Amino acid sequence: MPRLLKMLDAGELDLPILLLVKNPEREAKYFFPAQSLYQARAGLAVAASSKVTVLPSADALQGMRIGIFLGQYLSPSMRQAGLNLELVGGGQDMFVRNFKKLMLGRLDAVYAPDTFVLRYEAKVSGVAAAIRIVELPEPATPGYTVFNKKDAANLGARYEKALEAVIKERGDYVSAFLRF
Repeated sequence: MPRLLKMLDAGELDLPILLLVKNPEREAKYFFPAQSLYQARAGLAVAASSKVTVLPSADALQGMRIGIFLGQYLSPSMRQAGLNLELVGGGQDMFVRNFKKLMLGRLDAVYAPDTFVLRYEAKVSGVAAAIRIVELPEPATPGYTVFNKKDAANLGARYEKALEAVIKERGDYVSAFLRF
């Protein structure tokens, strides 16, 4: 994602970037449509045999060994002091490496800011039946398709109309995506 953002900043990318979370710095640099594309729910993958089935509060994370990735967005629950976070470098196999640690008992959970990503990565990694996804006790985070501000006048308005039509016809992004 950092490489794509640099390309968007430099005007080298004439396509939007999908699923970016708003913050003041990004809002100053990019065009965010009025409507988010998706509501991401942060969560953990735990072993299917784990006693963790629900997280009633962020305090329930204390004492867990949680795998995270270099440069990964950490949701509010994950930013609290005292958590035992184990960092794995990036790369195409970063989920595979953390899922292996989870299966070997070297981690208690694998974190992602989006449970949809955890489900997808577990499926392609072949561990979907061996894990359970548990949402973190916090509100969903809206994810947006963003544009370079200079392209917003042309592409942004057209995109907003198209998104409105798709959502009206098919529902939210995940529902529409899962149909295919």
